[in-house]
Amino acid sequence: MTDLINWQFYPVLPLPLLAMLLLFFLWLNWRTVSRSSVPKRRAILFRGLRTAALFFLFWLLLQPERRITEEETELPALAVAVDASVSMNEKLGDNPRSRAENAKRFLESSEFDRQASDYRLFMFELHHQPRQTELSTDNLQFDQPGTDLYNGVHEITERLRHENLAAIVLLTDGLDDSEQGTSGRNFALPLLIPELEKEFDPEKEERPEDIYLARVNHPEKATAGWRTEIEAMIHRRGREQTELEAVLFRNGDEWERQNITFAENEVFQRVTFSVTPERTGRMRLTVDLELPEGVESRRSHQELVLDVQESRKKILYLEGIPRWEFRFLRRALQAEDKFELTALVRGTDGRYIAFDQREEGYVSIEISQLLKEGLNEYGMVILGNLDKSSLPDSMGEKLMEFVGEEGGGLLFLGGSNAYGTGGLLAIEELAAMAPATPEEGASLDEGRFQAEFAAAGRTHPVLRGFPGLIRTPHLLSLWRPMRPHPMATVLLETPAGEPAAATRRYGGGRVGAFYSDSFWRWQLAGDPLEEEEKSLYAALISRLTDWLMPGEGETPETDMPRLTTAKAEYDIGEEITVGALGFQPPEGNGDFAAAVTGPAEEISVPLALAEIGGDVGLSRRLTGWRGRFTPEKEGLHEIRALCPAGGGEAETVVFVRDPAAETVGLPIARRKLQRWAENSGGMFAAVDNWEKLWNGLEYVPRQRETVHEYTLWHSWTWLLLIIALLSIEWWLRRRSGLA
Repeated sequence: MTDLINWQFYPVLPLPLLAMLLLFFLWLNWRTVSRSSVPKRRAILFRGLRTAALFFLFWLLLQPERRITEEETELPALAVAVDASVSMNEKLGDNPRSRAENAKRFLESSEFDRQASDYRLFMFELHHQPRQTELSTDNLQFDQPGTDLYNGVHEITERLRHENLAAIVLLTDGLDDSEQGTSGRNFALPLLIPELEKEFDPEKEERPEDIYLARVNHPEKATAGWRTEIEAMIHRRGREQTELEAVLFRNGDEWERQNITFAENEVFQRVTFSVTPERTGRMRLTVDLELPEGVESRRSHQELVLDVQESRKKILYLEGIPRWEFRFLRRALQAEDKFELTALVRGTDGRYIAFDQREEGYVSIEISQLLKEGLNEYGMVILGNLDKSSLPDSMGEKLMEFVGEEGGGLLFLGGSNAYGTGGLLAIEELAAMAPATPEEGASLDEGRFQAEFAAAGRTHPVLRGFPGLIRTPHLLSLWRPMRPHPMATVLLETPAGEPAAATRRYGGGRVGAFYSDSFWRWQLAGDPLEEEEKSLYAALISRLTDWLMPGEGETPETDMPRLTTAKAEYDIGEEITVGALGFQPPEGNGDFAAAVTGPAEEISVPLALAEIGGDVGLSRRLTGWRGRFTPEKEGLHEIRALCPAGGGEAETVVFVRDPAAETVGLPIARRKLQRWAENSGGMFAAVDNWEKLWNGLEYVPRQRETVHEYTLWHSWTWLLLIIALLSIEWWLRRRSGLA
């Protein structure tokens, strides 16, 4: 590291004038002392002290700054990506070690230590998403059912884009099923790929032809009424042309059948099935291979469970000039999977710009055209900081029909323009639906207002069960005076009884309103609520939105018994937590049990009274029963609970998979890896010649400059020094009888 130091001056007066002043005071000092009767030695001391003080004062008037430029050499970075899939445990042919063992041997070799010592290392495990890990082979676990090499390499490059990244060392067998980016031409960095398995002739293995399901991909959750794709990856070992059929069964009934043809020497096929669930719940699916006679299969069928949820609720949010409330409300709604938000911001030309979460860019929309198409596709409309002129003349009538007749939800998100003269409530239809209307002279007052949970609001579904002892942040504004409607429920109010948030029913729909434009500050209210597993602001918005547009099966207070788990699919050995809701307590408030029927046995899982939430897939914490069990075998597991107190029964199903069953039994994808290394500008090194790998690595350190500026003129030490010099001079003069 090299340090360069220079000085910068910013004089308070022009330098010639400062020099003239310094000379004048030096002359005055010399003249004053020379005319006194002080002995010569003492006169020199007085003159020296004053002169020193003058020079220090002149130095400060120059306002000096010391600038130090540090130049240092930054080592380039090197990323190490290790394939963590179970296929890395394969040991085929005459190879003495598995691919995983060779990967560890490469990382533990002295050659790797020597070469990598010149770099800053970043280590990642690759499966479906890369995960950064410690620079140690002790923690490497090759137990993932699959990996996505192509996207994983690109994500590592993106994560380290600000680093001086030289290359990526990729330790993999290349068997990732993604079939993307097979050329490797679009990799931004060189790939250094050591061979992890010696080449061998598969024909000498004398294995029979084998066609099997390597993996079945499907989304964790599906939506009722929406098409969902089930993708099956089919591998085979064999060389002759072969035909077979893949069949999808839904709840035990055949749903779709497809013919598959493997050409000569072809080893991979992909087949896609389409399923459109009609109702919510968990759907059982099975992918089955019907093989020709004489062909073996290690895995000819795969069971799975599709968790079907109801259609996401669509919300239309109209806002004026973007503000803090817009930012935090939009973020809170988009964080909920069950909501689909279309946020429109009004531009200067009167048109609205769409901030749709599904779109990359922005789209200009005419509200009148939106009204022509109708609001039927939306479950809720939010009106932000808008005035009467921001909406078409027919908007009030359309919204009244939307709420009163169609049962939609409407939320007024109070802003500076919302409730004043010419505001939203100047529209007759909107005023008729509002939970509160402004009285004469109402305005948005600024200050510090404490919003508390109103007594009546505590029994409202929005706040029922909400944590009781919460000190909410102050609001910085409040519309007042506001007159609540006789049928409205005030949720939040000030100590003086002024409404801060209120709701009411109108016709078949529901309406809510905020009377401040600073509720967004509740997002900053410390740690997330344990009961809600989200921030205070997000919890309030989520509960209010649920109430404004309730959906089928989403009312947490339902008396219908039901069982729930966080996921529909688990791995063998992974603990499953079961939650039970809507059951009547057994006599004596005791516990009861759920019966789990697996592929080979039935077990009893005790259910104990507990607070359950995200651990069983609920969006908020509720009082129910909870039990846990750990599956040991692959297959469908039916869970059924019967309450002995006559509270009814419920059942659900989960699928337990065996990750180890994904081992593919194929040689490494050598040609693919060689192509990736060559086209990316990197190197592929044979297993007995790993030293060659580093020939493809270019060492390019980066020079970095760091500038530090230190201002000296305003330091208290200089002022203290001047005061000390003048004080000593005055003390000496006083002792000499000159003061």
